[in-house]
Amino acid sequence: DRATGRSDLDEIIGHHLERAYGYRTELAPAGEAEVALAGRATTWLVRAGPALLGPSPFAVRLAPILLASSGGLALAPAARTLAGDRAARYAALIFSVMPLAAAGLVIATPDAPLLAALAWTLFAVVRALGAAAGSATATRWWLVAGLAIGLAMTSKFTGVFAPIVGRRVRADAG
Repeated sequence: DRATGRSDLDEIIGHHLERAYGYRTELAPAGEAEVALAGRATTWLVRAGPALLGPSPFAVRLAPILLASSGGLALAPAARTLAGDRAARYAALIFSVMPLAAAGLVIATPDAPLLAALAWTLFAVVRALGAAAGSATATRWWLVAGLAIGLAMTSKFTGVFAPIVGRRVRADAG
């Protein structure tokens, strides 16, 4: 339905994602491997600051603060390329004041690296699409995008849904 912006495909995808999550939680609670994967990026972040600055509360929070802040820095040029200066300002501002991003600045959760990695993935994809198809520049940006989405998936399991959503957005645009 164009009036609501929803289509039957949106409903079908949403239904199946909800069912898949439900089946996963019914099969078994998260095992040791899943818990370890979710905590890995956060652990690296929490250890990075004290390794550089020594043990202190500020040092523990430094890496999540820098990482979460970098998400806004990645979104601004991507939004500028796609929709202009005003969109860039709004994208950076909205990203920075989102409760999830703001919480990532204060406490170390897997959401901070997830959001930052997704923002950098978007940045790299926009750059890759802006480069000449098949060029070395495009290839480098696609590699950066792959690395960034891999980091998103490593930081939190829900990062695996980003390519699905991106594919759907691209299908709507084309």
